[in-house]
Order: sequence, then C-alpha cells, then structure tokens
Amino acid sequence: MKIYNNIKNINQKLIFIGVLAAFLSLYSCTKDIPLGSIQSPISFKAEARTFFENVILPAMPSKPGLEGKKTPIWEEAKIKKVSVGDAVIVPIKYDRPQMIRVEGEETMHDLQKSSYLMIYRDKIQQMRAEWVVQTPMGKKVSDKFVGIISINEWSGKNIRSYLFKEDGGVALMQETAVTPINKK
Repeated sequence: MKIYNNIKNINQKLIFIGVLAAFLSLYSCTKDIPLGSIQSPISFKAEARTFFENVILPAMPSKPGLEGKKTPIWEEAKIKKVSVGDAVIVPIKYDRPQMIRVEGEETMHDLQKSSYLMIYRDKIQQMRAEWVVQTPMGKKVSDKFVGIISINEWSGKNIRSYLFKEDGGVALMQETAVTPINKK
C-alpha cells in the first residue's frame, strides 16, 4: 500500500479507496463463460454425436426394448435453447411403426412424430442424453401442449414424466402411463 501512504490529502485517499472498491467489485462479478456456450453449432452437434456413439450406445443392452430399435437421424439435428443452455435435438427413426397411447385414452400417436433424442450439458457441464416422448391428451384447446412428456434414458428407463394440464399447470408424475404398442 505504498501508493496509499504517499497520498497526503484525505479527499484523495477517499477517491483512491472508492476507485479501488469500484474496480474490485466490477471485476469480481464477472461470470465464467461455460465451454459449451462458445462452441459453434456444427462442433456442438459433432461433440453430441461423438458422446452418444462412444458413451451411450456401448452401455446399451444388446436386446432393444418394447419400442424396438431406434436410430437418431443426425443429418436433421438442430440446436435448441433449453433451461440449462443449448441442446442438440435429434429426430428418431424406428425400425418398425410404433404407436403409443395414454392409459384411458383411445387416440393413438405415432412415436416417430412425437419423440426425439436430446443431448445437452447439465449445470456442471456434463453431457447428458435423454429420449423425450411427447404424448398429447384430450382435445387441443390452444397452442399450448396438453399431455404427458416423458424423459427417459436411451435404454427406455423412465427418468421423470410431466403432465401438462389444460389450465396451464404442470405436475410431476410418479409413474408414466404411456403404453407402446408395436405395429408390424
């Protein structure tokens, strides 16, 4: 603090302390930029695909689940903003037609049109892959989605499901009630 001791006038000392405090507060409040936020969309898609092929697929059981074999269509992958940042959204192709319905509903829904693979970085910058299935319910009242959104591991194991109600409410479901029905 040699500079501070050399200042004789009390007003100059107060100005010096004020400038120093402003400088410290300005630079102490800067936010670290997450690595994923500075990537180009092309490199983020490539990183997501590499993660999926090298980490998720090798951990899969050899026998596919009820939905059969599903394959991401990487050529149609898009970047979308989600609550934790950017995500790669990839449409899915199934090896055979898949129809789903919600328990108690008569309407059938094409799984290929209502599901996708989502890969993103979580809050601690770890890559995550989720198979998302949207199942509409009831009559569409407005532009808002009404139905169930199931978040699953790629293997098919349910992570969590949400019920989106007609009144705009959202409820976490204890158990998903979506039933896949194979059509050959």
